Amino acid sequence: MKKIFPLLLLLIAGGAAFAWWRNQQLLDTQLEGFAKANGRLELERYRVATLRPGRIAMLHVQEGQQVAKDDVLVSLSSEEAEAKLAAAEAARARAQSAVRRAQGAEQRAKSAQSRADGGMAQADAEIAAQRAQLAIAEEELNNARQLFKQKLISAAELTKREKARDALRAAVNAATAGKSQAQAGETEAQAAISEAAAGVQEAQAAVAQTDAEIRAIQSAIEDLTVKAPIDGRVEYTVAQAGNVVAAGSVLLSLVDPLDVSMDVFLPISAMGQVAIGAEARIVPDGLPAVLPAQVIRIAEQAQFTPKYVETAAEREHLMYRVTVRIPPEIAADYADYLKGGMTAVGYVRLDEHKEWPSELALRLPAKPQ
Repeated sequence: MKKIFPLLLLLIAGGAAFAWWRNQQLLDTQLEGFAKANGRLELERYRVATLRPGRIAMLHVQEGQQVAKDDVLVSLSSEEAEAKLAAAEAARARAQSAVRRAQGAEQRAKSAQSRADGGMAQADAEIAAQRAQLAIAEEELNNARQLFKQKLISAAELTKREKARDALRAAVNAATAGKSQAQAGETEAQAAISEAAAGVQEAQAAVAQTDAEIRAIQSAIEDLTVKAPIDGRVEYTVAQAGNVVAAGSVLLSLVDPLDVSMDVFLPISAMGQVAIGAEARIVPDGLPAVLPAQVIRIAEQAQFTPKYVETAAEREHLMYRVTVRIPPEIAADYADYLKGGMTAVGYVRLDEHKEWPSELALRLPAKPQ
């Protein structure tokens, strides 16, 4: 009895192996118009790096953690950037104060011009009035001279009229001098206005420059907060809190569970038939499922090249990489099942008129709860 039992197990195992082999033979006979190859599932990987140098203040995620796009992954600190920001803000405050001083000087210069304009108008009115009185005095003096010749007035009266005329001439000259002084004040005020306006523009330019510097520094500080570029899963982390990293240093790796693909290598005989967008199937090892896929990329150069390619038999050994991808909506439903590195068998339909064998009909596993 003890000798029969191992023999029975051997027969059962042999029968199962024969049944599997026979099933494979039958499947292979049904695969005319299809290509078959082994491969491994791959999830699109993103190497997340820092744009700026700094010290890692906090690592917000752990390996295997799910993250959403724009979630904060790593926070860095930079004393240099913070010092630059403080210096730029102080420079902006000084520039704003210079703007206020320049604007005050401009207002004072404009007030001086207004006063000079008022003095000009007053001088013109004074000159007009004095000239009118001078004209009257000149006429009265001429009349007085005629009367003096006729002995109708005294010499003292004539002298009085001459002095009145001379006084009015002096008044006209004084008013004219006052106008010249007002004109000089107006010219000086205009020059002061131009100088003050230039000072305002220069101070405003300094403010704009410091504002630009502050925005650049703030942008650099914002870059110290590293965010997730996609919805994905943390594959692994490289840095730890307290590490000082350079610009461009990789901090962690994210994988996109919705972007699941597999590379299969097909012979040159299949390359003339396979097309971008062709239907494919993926049968993962250890998962009772037949998943839909689609050809998304075909390599332009052979990945494996024999030593000699002069004969058709040798060229048949040329192997080309073909990438098939599972639809994102399917990958999303089975993200817990589909893992990078999982071995699988890929099938590519070369003839679009061929129906898929029943063994390769779509078969999706139960969705994880």
